[in-house]
Amino acid sequence: MSHTRAFCSYAENDYQYYKEFERHLSSLQRSGCIELWSQHKVSPGDALAERIAEALEDADLVLFLVSSDFINSTRCFDFEMKRALELAELGQVVAVPILLRDCDWSSMPFANLHVLPNNKRPIASHTETPLRDEAWADVARVLRLMLGRYAPAHRAAPARTITSRDLDVILLQFLGRWSRWGFNAARLRNWGSRQPGFGILADFTIEDIKAALERLASSRKVETFQSKAGSRLYKAS
Repeated sequence: MSHTRAFCSYAENDYQYYKEFERHLSSLQRSGCIELWSQHKVSPGDALAERIAEALEDADLVLFLVSSDFINSTRCFDFEMKRALELAELGQVVAVPILLRDCDWSSMPFANLHVLPNNKRPIASHTETPLRDEAWADVARVLRLMLGRYAPAHRAAPARTITSRDLDVILLQFLGRWSRWGFNAARLRNWGSRQPGFGILADFTIEDIKAALERLASSRKVETFQSKAGSRLYKAS
């Protein structure tokens, strides 16, 4: 199974449940199936909004821990969830809501996705530890199955024989094909390299691609703008 970058969005008041969830994903993490990222991994002094935006754009899988606090959170709902749903609509990530605490979620934008647990019973409604462990374990098992189905195809980067000018041309071709949307360097490499005809993008680092995008932007061959989540995006002019 391929390595998958997972972004977990949760409200501050639900941190204790996030830690439970993290422990139940230990087998997936230890087996190298998944790398879990969340806001609590941002180091003190780092720009929180910027790090969150970068990690979200770099993700293959986005997990929402849904509660009334999640829905009430500007960060979770208006930035992380909305951007994740935009990326999911483009086929660039898989978004999975997980019902954490009971709330009115049926009319939310994520309601048409595959909501976990499968029985739609919120995790926190299990007040006894064995039952809650069983509910989390069921979520982890479903995620393992989903990872097997949707896991990104990463490949080892061979020695490069193409030049930076070649990379500029490839990026222009890619952005021209998907001209309706903006991309950052991480998304171009991680998702773009999985698109037919653009596998060679995996041979470059994110820093290589970022430098090429800046070259193209400075020569006005591509446009650049900030996403609502604060990430620097590029699109065809």
